[in-house]
Amino acid sequence: MRTFDYSFLSNVVVNSNILQTTNIVHSLRADAKNRKLAHKAIFDRLVSVAKARSVMASNAIEGIVSTDKHITEIVNNHSEPLNHDEKELLDLLPDVSVSTIERVLAQMLKEGKIQKLGSFKNARYKRKLKT
Repeated sequence: MRTFDYSFLSNVVVNSNILQTTNIVHSLRADAKNRKLAHKAIFDRLVSVAKARSVMASNAIEGIVSTDKHITEIVNNHSEPLNHDEKELLDLLPDVSVSTIERVLAQMLKEGKIQKLGSFKNARYKRKLKT
């Protein structure tokens, strides 16, 4: 384990502006903590909105298309993602052959009911939401 020697700090002179600034920061943090406790529902809602907006921005960068409402529901744990890969479908439907799944997925793609995300082994399918 590393041992640190802080003895040099005893000779450091702290500027009054720095001390004043640290006191202001401490006071602001205390005020923010008190506001957060007093208005917990509002802060929880703000965190929820921030998470949803972050996911929306990330999805936009990655080219993932979904409605804002659905993303918000997923982030708030009110819904499950709507995409699956072929292996998941095989696990869910063990009596259905691979060729049947591929044929049905191709038909659904053709009809515009789903969209394909990725390609080859990384391909996933997502239900198109009605807008």
